[in-house]
Amino acid sequence: MRTMKINRPFVSLLALSLMAILSCSKKAENELNANTEQNEAVLKKNDTGAQADSSFRVIGYFPDWGDVDQVQFDKLTHIDYAFALPNTDGSIAEIANPTLLRSLVQKAHAQNVKVFISVGGGTAAATNAFNALAAGNASREKFRLALIELISTYALDGADIDWEYPVKGVNDGDYATLIQQLSIALHNEGKQLSTTVTGSYGDFVRTSLYTHLDFVNILAYDEGTTYHSTLDIAKRSLDHWLGLGLPASKAVLAVPFYGLSPTKDALAFSGLLALGADPYSDVFGDYGYNGITTIKAKTDMAFARGNGIAIWNLAHDATGANSLLSAIYTEAQKLKGSAAKK
Repeated sequence: MRTMKINRPFVSLLALSLMAILSCSKKAENELNANTEQNEAVLKKNDTGAQADSSFRVIGYFPDWGDVDQVQFDKLTHIDYAFALPNTDGSIAEIANPTLLRSLVQKAHAQNVKVFISVGGGTAAATNAFNALAAGNASREKFRLALIELISTYALDGADIDWEYPVKGVNDGDYATLIQQLSIALHNEGKQLSTTVTGSYGDFVRTSLYTHLDFVNILAYDEGTTYHSTLDIAKRSLDHWLGLGLPASKAVLAVPFYGLSPTKDALAFSGLLALGADPYSDVFGDYGYNGITTIKAKTDMAFARGNGIAIWNLAHDATGANSLLSAIYTEAQKLKGSAAKK
């Protein structure tokens, strides 16, 4: 979660080759257009569609090494289990810790919290796998079936596609087709679908896709070092995606529960506090992070301009009075109360 290069034949042979290439390209283009039209027709016929949700979402990413007993389920609406790993052929690798996932789902459902499987992550391997699998009909179909089976096996409520990131003009069409096909499959099973996008830059989500997604997690962090997730970056990230047509009702602002340094490894919020950082500040030495004051301000922003806040990740939080999740929950409850009085 965190970021063709020819031999020169004789002129006549070159001309013939170019004609063949152009012919193949035209054929591929026609096939792509036909497939797109066919997909759209199927969508209009079968896709139950993403559901409007007026409730403010609080989504926590939970890593496959986390401690379920430390999760504050009463302060969450959704949990994204991170990660399931895709393969280039469309298969999905076995879940690393199936017992942990089953325990998480059981405890979450007992408190009416939805659990999604987040597929991908910010690794080169995950990105390369999505690049490959999304490009082929057979591999997309294999991925669709594998994802449905995974969701059914663990009684999950949906999937989060964390492909970091498609590139406009290169494979945004493959991404669109994948999302559309997953939308049909998941919504017809009564499940939900979300995706992740960059923060204040990038333009790889076609506007037509928003009707097929239940919500979109805007990763407004890791933009540079130290001051990588400021209030201004959050504002610019919302400005960017809302300006590209993302409905506010589906916009979820993602925040970091960790700090970055230009010279040292990233540290969890809890780890920063253990070293003496101020829970209400945003800077400790050359580390930049989000303290309680900034997290509350981002919750206000997400409530006013979007419809949710997402956290990477729950295992990085502090406990007790310094918990960032508790700060989000308290602020969201206050905002809901104020909105109800209007």
